[in-house]
Amino acid sequence: MKMKTLFTIHDMRMSGLRLAFSAIALTAALPGMAQLKTLKGKVVDHVSKAPLAGIQLQALGNVRYTAMTEANGTFTIKVPTHITALYVHADAFLSQQVSVAAYDSTQTIGIEMLSDLVVRFASDRHRLRVGK
Repeated sequence: MKMKTLFTIHDMRMSGLRLAFSAIALTAALPGMAQLKTLKGKVVDHVSKAPLAGIQLQALGNVRYTAMTEANGTFTIKVPTHITALYVHADAFLSQQVSVAAYDSTQTIGIEMLSDLVVRFASDRHRLRVGK
């Protein structure tokens, strides 16, 4: 009887360990199984309204989900459904965060990029005026 009890306890411990390892493996796999939404849109220059190619977009705080605009300024990016903002950046333009609706996979986003030259010029003019 005692021998049978030892095997039962041992079997239960092994089953518990298998269950624990299965739970860990499942938890590790969950981030890759996130539900995704597809966001589409167009990025243009704020002043000229010309489409901008090569603008980088990524889910805010998550570098795993990135995209780049095409020659006509359009983009498509897949992000987890809970994402509420995109980080948009490129050389010669001010970086910005663009809000998106969480759990809405049908939205189209229009983004206008402001040249950092315009901002530098305005900033320099402001400094000159303030200094007088």
